[in-house]
Amino acid sequence: MSGLEIVASVIAMINLSMKVTTLCFEYSQAEVDHIKDVFKDLQRLLQGPDGATLSVSQRISLSIKDCLSQLEKLEDQLKLGNTRKVMRRLRVRALKWPFTSKQIEKIISSLKRYEQTISLALQVDQTLKIDLARLPTAEGASFDSYIDEHDPRCLPNTRIELLQQITDWAEDTHGKSIYWLNGMAGTGKSTISRTVAQSFFAKGQLGASFFFKTGEGDRGNATRFFTTIATQLESSVSGLSQHIREVINTDSNISKKTLKDQFETLIFQPLLKTKIVSLQASRVVLVVDALDKCDREEDIKVILHLLSELKNISPVHLRIFLISRPELPIRLGFKKMSGGTYQDLVLHEIPKVIVEHDILVYFNHELKKIREELKMATPLFIFAATIYRFIGDTRGNPKRHQLIIDQTEEEIKILAEEFQELVGVIITLTSPLSTLSLANLLTIPKDEVACRLDPLHSILHIPASDTAPIDERKAHKLLSDKCLQLLLNSQHLKQDICNVQRPGTRQIEIDSKVIDSCLPPDIQYTCRYWVYHLEQSQSQLYDDDQVHIFLQKRVLYWLEALSLIGHLTESISMIDILQSLLEISVSTVLSQFIHDTKRFILSNRSIIEDAPLQIYSSALIFAPEKSIIRKIFKGHIPNWIAKLPKVKDDWSTLLQTLEGHTSSVSAVTFSPDGQVVASASGDRTVRLWDSKTGAGLSTLEGHTEWGHTGWVSAVTFSPDGQVVASASGDGTVRLWDSKTGAGRNVIRVDEDIHHLKFSSNGSYLDSDQGRICLDPVAGLFIQQHWLPLEFRATAVGFWDHLLVLGHWSGSITLLEIK
Repeated sequence: MSGLEIVASVIAMINLSMKVTTLCFEYSQAEVDHIKDVFKDLQRLLQGPDGATLSVSQRISLSIKDCLSQLEKLEDQLKLGNTRKVMRRLRVRALKWPFTSKQIEKIISSLKRYEQTISLALQVDQTLKIDLARLPTAEGASFDSYIDEHDPRCLPNTRIELLQQITDWAEDTHGKSIYWLNGMAGTGKSTISRTVAQSFFAKGQLGASFFFKTGEGDRGNATRFFTTIATQLESSVSGLSQHIREVINTDSNISKKTLKDQFETLIFQPLLKTKIVSLQASRVVLVVDALDKCDREEDIKVILHLLSELKNISPVHLRIFLISRPELPIRLGFKKMSGGTYQDLVLHEIPKVIVEHDILVYFNHELKKIREELKMATPLFIFAATIYRFIGDTRGNPKRHQLIIDQTEEEIKILAEEFQELVGVIITLTSPLSTLSLANLLTIPKDEVACRLDPLHSILHIPASDTAPIDERKAHKLLSDKCLQLLLNSQHLKQDICNVQRPGTRQIEIDSKVIDSCLPPDIQYTCRYWVYHLEQSQSQLYDDDQVHIFLQKRVLYWLEALSLIGHLTESISMIDILQSLLEISVSTVLSQFIHDTKRFILSNRSIIEDAPLQIYSSALIFAPEKSIIRKIFKGHIPNWIAKLPKVKDDWSTLLQTLEGHTSSVSAVTFSPDGQVVASASGDRTVRLWDSKTGAGLSTLEGHTEWGHTGWVSAVTFSPDGQVVASASGDGTVRLWDSKTGAGRNVIRVDEDIHHLKFSSNGSYLDSDQGRICLDPVAGLFIQQHWLPLEFRATAVGFWDHLLVLGHWSGSITLLEIK
């Protein structure tokens, strides 16, 4: 039964129930009125925009049918002619009904059971929506976001042929799954993409949209790309909600997993399981704009590879409209796609006559607007005066009427210094801040920031001595100092920032609105980027300096804040940067503190990342006795912990434990540069890990023909680190792209290989069963002679001072060799 059919059935049921409740009024007014109210609420819900896509529609359809049937029978028995008129004419209050009082109570009881069934089903649907709300999304990424509300669309009578071509491509069930529109800067790509998104939205065919934008938080990277797409698809593709909800309930940390894992579990598999009820509903378009603005080239390649996999989705007729500049990573990504996956159009190669026509239409449109504004202003001389004041006002503040030529040399110098301070900070910000946040960060009045910002485009004069480029290092130093001052003085940075109280509360359970209210944008920015600005300033660190003071007073609050906003892993890289800035000869105390902080984070990253308050009720408690952090912050251990456990005296060689495999680990190895650890397991997967942070990078299992079907027994990196080779008991050796996780080749060996190693030039693999040639001319094959190679069957890997061990439990440990 479809959503619309349910709506029709419920409305019919409600109409009948109204008649019944009228006839039964004398018997049970209160009970029936309650049922009537519930049915009215249900009617409003089902007539609303979400009525046809309720995920529980199939579950409540049977209850609705049964209830409707009972009400129809009830009405037939109560057809007594013009009952009310007869009763009024005879002045009789009582009438012989076809039911006894007990029968009426039974009927009411039955109706209430239907009410409970429907209410429970709707509660399930509401729970589903709450589950989906647990997926973090990139604010402002959709085409219709408030942030970009005033961004232009294509004017009528422009881009006609192009827009029609895109429409035809989307409607063609046998066409290519991706349409890549690329062009140089200034060719109108985003205007076209918003127009296209708006058009498909109006037709009910837009599945999701994501508009990348540099410096706009999560829109500048791929962190929340697939979670945002999945959330939007859930609303636009009927029946998808249930499958996404199952994923979230199974793995509440899915939003923190690799892009490949997010795509596979939140999008690919749910779409495969979704049943499409009509051809129109099967036509879904995804719009991805400005992919070149994604800040990591590796992520761009991964996104392109994964999106190309959607061509295999059936019965959904899925199309991806992708817009970008023709940057190298994107061109390479498309080059690796299999034939027939995409079609492209180069925007700046459109015939000149078409472009000139569209530009002419645009000019006529804009000039018409100017003419209308001038007509309105013509009688008023103040219009001209306002323009003059706008150009002549040195600071853009209408309350100040001094022109720059009237100011003294000292005032001009102050103006230039103010300009350098504010603009120097703005141009070095990693992501933009509002006027209010800038004011808080720089500790200057909000009105003053506004005054300095408003007229920047029209400042007439800056002293010659101040026209040289702003000293970037000086600006970064200023900003890092301001960041640390803000963190040291802020009331927002404290123990239990969001007042959740319960130490077991998981980060994903805390409402994002609560986090944002407790950690305003300026605090969030400062927590993430103060070390970046310090690094860019090229400052040296010393004992008892501002960094040392901050760490001694607020390092745990800082880590709690990073955990709350989902960026705790970044703290490890930040600590590495601080270590690189140490002036060892005069900063021995700070050096020890920073080293201790790193060990503290590495040992407890996973638990703090999952539940922020565990930093006080677990990590701090189990830190070694000699830990500097334990000594300084011992007073932050909760009072309800009466007896502290016995702990080690000092940090051991164990750096961190990597959890993820569900079966024993059979092989581990480092990449040539030591940045990545690869592990092979009996769970039929290969996993890649960041050796510095312990974060999972990718799970090499794929789907369809690419996944191993047996125990993975060996794994190795190519000399350049670009390829991972794995061997399995399924009789295959598989080659993977180490950056994207994409499968490259499958080599059938029909032998149990337990050890692999690339040759120095990467042209072949040596195994305990022979040499595997990778010559692109000769093809992929097992060379028919065996090598007298000796291998040790142990899951051990070395790199520099690090040792990695795989265990039968499925865990992996990283140790420091002292």
